[in-house]
Amino acid sequence: MLNIYQQTCPVVFGCGTLGDLPEHIKSFHGTRAFCICDQGVRSTGIVNRVCDLLERNNIKVMIFDDVKPDAPDFMVNEAGAQAVSFLTNIVIGIGGGSSLDTAKAVSVLVSGLGEISDYYPGTGKAPQTDTLLILIPTSSGTGSEVTGLCVVHDGKRDAKVPVCRSANLAIVDSELTLTVPPAVMAATGFDAMSHALEAYTSKNHNQKADTHALEALRLINKYLIRAYQKYAAACNKYLVPERGILLWKTFWVYGKSG
Repeated sequence: MLNIYQQTCPVVFGCGTLGDLPEHIKSFHGTRAFCICDQGVRSTGIVNRVCDLLERNNIKVMIFDDVKPDAPDFMVNEAGAQAVSFLTNIVIGIGGGSSLDTAKAVSVLVSGLGEISDYYPGTGKAPQTDTLLILIPTSSGTGSEVTGLCVVHDGKRDAKVPVCRSANLAIVDSELTLTVPPAVMAATGFDAMSHALEAYTSKNHNQKADTHALEALRLINKYLIRAYQKYAAACNKYLVPERGILLWKTFWVYGKSG
């Protein structure tokens, strides 16, 4: 029976919490931030807002906005090289799962150098965790901001490979989910639902997994359609901001498929 619960990183949750980002970075003594996102997220203005916040607080910023789906290894290596050249001491991932996974992988390269394939399981080289990492999700889904690994698409094997890395902090600002198109809101909501179902039906499920998975399903069932239908007037009460914490508890800790 599970009787100890520990989360991989602290989570700052609530509407408007993105505004506190500079204070969090300063608490980590970060001075040079490498921000990672895709061009879709860049176009929403979120990244420009982050840059303004940091620059006003004397934190230097470099942006990598060429994230591709499923974090291909060549892209991760390219972003890692840019981060190293920038003398990055804190990596910030902004967006969906691919951007957050890329940020995790890049933080490994900033600490340990080399290529991301050097840190695949079985290579004998453990990922370094010296570089600070903050993850800021903008959509629902798998809750990558609070999991203990990232997934990289290895081109040579044409396979997804996990690399261990947890964030130092996750900022879950519900207002940011209002920046995605309604179709993305719906799709990522169903993604969250599928992971909750997978945790609940897993061979390795247990009472804690069931509790969290069922609560995630209840919230999604109650709020997702409303959020989609009333997108223009959506606010925190219409979203499913708890999904990252709930799904991390279920899928990644208690209810992995087996």
